Amino acid sequence: MERFGFWWERNPFFTADMVRGWILEVEGKIAGFLGCIPLSYQWDGRSCLAMTPTAWDVLPEYRTYALRLFAEQMELAAGGILWDTTPTAQVRQVSLRLGFVPVPYECQNQYHVFRDRGGLLEWRLRSRGVDSWWPARLSRLERMAGRVVTPWRARQTTRHTVRVITHPDAVGQEFDRLWERTRSVRSHTRVRSAQWVRWYCFGSSGLRKLLVGCWLGESLVAFGIFREQIQRGKRPDALPARFLECLDLWHDPDHHDSVGAVLDHLLVNLDPWRVLGVTLYDFPACVPWLRGVRDTVRTPGTPDGLYLLPASMREAAQRETPCLFLAEGDVGL
Repeated sequence: MERFGFWWERNPFFTADMVRGWILEVEGKIAGFLGCIPLSYQWDGRSCLAMTPTAWDVLPEYRTYALRLFAEQMELAAGGILWDTTPTAQVRQVSLRLGFVPVPYECQNQYHVFRDRGGLLEWRLRSRGVDSWWPARLSRLERMAGRVVTPWRARQTTRHTVRVITHPDAVGQEFDRLWERTRSVRSHTRVRSAQWVRWYCFGSSGLRKLLVGCWLGESLVAFGIFREQIQRGKRPDALPARFLECLDLWHDPDHHDSVGAVLDHLLVNLDPWRVLGVTLYDFPACVPWLRGVRDTVRTPGTPDGLYLLPASMREAAQRETPCLFLAEGDVGL
């Protein structure tokens, strides 16, 4: 029920007359469900409402009826953006047949960025099923050196003030001012108002996220949103490893080094989250920072997101590539 409250009651883009989802009922028995979450986007410079399906689940014996639910979703979203950003392999095949296309993410690789070589070594060992104490000791020794080496990077951006935002009341008008200053930079992207940031980061107690802001004087010039991510290697005996996954980064392009300030601050202050490092894709805003970090593992590929656009929106997207990060659709919801 807490998740339902997050999707709808506390969602600032949901109104009482909107559809929450659909239930598949067979012979008086609930056999399936598909939720529908409204989201706010900017397309071709104009604000619009988008929809994302979530929690699509049908009992195995009634899977032949599953498309009835999705057909309802497609009919409701006709004329607007419909996301499918967390598809299983089977759902992905179905969505592609229904006209969805891969989201044109502006990236080619995913990076695991470690604060020190001890974290990198621990990740490699855990990927092979080895749980050892000595990478953690190496990390402690490197962190002692890191108090000289790692903050040296952060000193390149000392004109910025970077801090973690821990309460929704701290997400104020400075977020709206940043959005209004920068929304014209990209015509097709998610609306990043204070209202959206407050809801996405703090609307659910069960979906913990980390919000990091960067200020120059009194002006907010960048922010990043992260969540805890548990990854396993490909081997069946691989042990889990914890990272902070970057869901979104937004910045004022007049302050190009502000993204690096956010990421540097996060990398230096990983201890409270007990993670090995940060994972992020090589989106354009991240590339300069990624060129300067040392302990990384690169994995080719992009996120699996799909979306469906009406013809008019497709034409606009062909004129200018949409600026889409990870927090699209129901990612993080």
